[in-house]
Amino acid sequence: MRVVFDTLWDSIQPGETVIVERLNPGLSYIGLYDLVTWGVKKGYHIVIVDVMDSLHLYRAKMELAGFNSRVLDDVEVIKIGGIIETGRVRHKIEEISEPRIMMQKFKMAYDSVLEETQDKTSLVISVGMDRLFIAPASSEDVLAILSALHKYVGDKRRIAVYLLKTQVLSHVRPYVIDLLEDLGTTVIRVSRTGKEVEFNVIKAINRDIIGLSIKV
Repeated sequence: MRVVFDTLWDSIQPGETVIVERLNPGLSYIGLYDLVTWGVKKGYHIVIVDVMDSLHLYRAKMELAGFNSRVLDDVEVIKIGGIIETGRVRHKIEEISEPRIMMQKFKMAYDSVLEETQDKTSLVISVGMDRLFIAPASSEDVLAILSALHKYVGDKRRIAVYLLKTQVLSHVRPYVIDLLEDLGTTVIRVSRTGKEVEFNVIKAINRDIIGLSIKV
């Protein structure tokens, strides 16, 4: 199974934006663990964007499931909202009520991290990003967040992976899912049936992995 997942992640190239959609309650902490350990093995600089303490939840579930959660100890973290620090927090954005200001501060923090590590590719994993699209009061604020993310598509300093709960977004702002899929260069849907979790590649720059299905 490790080899199969490596085949999937190895197909992702610098500059890509990968959308991982969790359609129903599942084992998302396994996906984060798998991504971080793969990134470390590849020699990437690991950065996690932690929205509203989501990383703390991922780590707690890893520990309860018997995974080595210490893989998160050395990752650099850009924290947006929340109060629980997990990993090495480099930048903290506390005010999130004004999305435009929040994204300006995020851009400054994000660019700072990428500039410091130009000697190697950064693997940037965002957890809890779906929460940012629930909180804004207006569609204009939502579009401001999306616009800020669009600017980094094709930036070869990094590979970006967004772990999203689309079940939540589908009830609140379903159009955001379509916009995120349009933004993504690779889109992976994760669904669960009983004890089986399935990863399906529905969109990819690398045509060799379109339609790839992995069951765990």
